Amino acid sequence: MQSRLDELQGAEFRRIEIAPFQTLQDGVTFGFIPQQPEEGDEDLVIEFHPGNCMAFYPPWEGDYDT
Repeated sequence: MQSRLDELQGAEFRRIEIAPFQTLQDGVTFGFIPQQPEEGDEDLVIEFHPGNCMAFYPPWEGDYDT
């Protein structure tokens, strides 16, 4: 992996920020889609679609579940 990264001359690793969004393309929903908690003590979750293969949780520091 390091050799591939070294090919990206001048690349810098930094924090990024994203915001929830969704778009419909050819009948498929894409985006980072907020899912409201089902229970009062649960947190808001942001799911990556299509496929709901990743979900992001507070404290919003890059942790995710697959």
